[in-house]
Amino acid sequence: MKHFDAEFESLFSETTTHNSEQPLNISSFDEVVDAFKELLLDIAQKPAEFFCPQKRLKEDYGLDSLDMVELVMYCEKDFSLVLRDHEWRSLRTPEQFLEMLSAKLMVAV
Repeated sequence: MKHFDAEFESLFSETTTHNSEQPLNISSFDEVVDAFKELLLDIAQKPAEFFCPQKRLKEDYGLDSLDMVELVMYCEKDFSLVLRDHEWRSLRTPEQFLEMLSAKLMVAV
């Protein structure tokens, strides 16, 4: 099992470059947007100019269900919060995701 864990970890680390060790210190909505944008583009493997809050996460960014779970996992870690399935499963755009994050973090838009 240890060998499998090492292989899985190396596979995972190759696909994602997001490696924040500590939660982010967020004090404004712009900081939430910047952090989320960087995370989303990293997972979707898209350039910065591709970002548009109204594009669809699955259809336009190409995120599959595992990518969505990874996005949620890193948001939980980076923003120090817990996201329940019912809170994010119906979100279709970065704009909707950011609204949910802002409400959870109580950061003024």
